[in-house]
Amino acid sequence: MKKEKHIPLRKCLACGEMKPKAELFRIYVAQDGGVELDRSFKSGGRGAYICRNKDCIARAAKAKRIERVVGACDADFYGKLSAEAEDEG
Repeated sequence: MKKEKHIPLRKCLACGEMKPKAELFRIYVAQDGGVELDRSFKSGGRGAYICRNKDCIARAAKAKRIERVVGACDADFYGKLSAEAEDEG
């Protein structure tokens, strides 16, 4: 009997859907206190996940979800996320 590999699921900040970790962006608090995008999913510190589409990023920006979860976040950060996001709708 072959075991299926466990796929970790994480919850998106904006839409609340549970998705495989690889389908989301990880945002974390860097040691200097700033908010960074974690491409390796291995950086230490408090983190949060958000879908890789522009709708979820816009929803999170409007409701200031990232600020609530990981702390202060500048407006440029949402621009960086949108630039890297897939345009799914």
